[in-house]
Amino acid sequence: ELNSEFFVQDRKNNLLYSYDFVKTDVKKAIEFNGDFWHCNPHHYDEDYFHRVKKVTAKEIWVIDENKKNTINDMEYDLLVIWESEFTKNPKETIQKCLDFLNT
Repeated sequence: ELNSEFFVQDRKNNLLYSYDFVKTDVKKAIEFNGDFWHCNPHHYDEDYFHRVKKVTAKEIWVIDENKKNTINDMEYDLLVIWESEFTKNPKETIQKCLDFLNT
């Protein structure tokens, strides 16, 4: 079953997370992270200051890690796709997502 909106409360950090794509029947989720918005570690160093979010890349990575751990704690597998990964090879990336969902 596909959930178009899937939210999870992180009580420890008092945050509400939404996930981009979730299949509840197989307990799998996919996050599509924009390189700029999530400060892709292949393009940004931890001290980079995100001018829009007003935090460092490292702080963004901590939030993303907490988001991953929150859904993992619910026994979901999470696949993270970076924008640049998709841009570089869309077909391969889509196949990677399909393989992830079907295994």
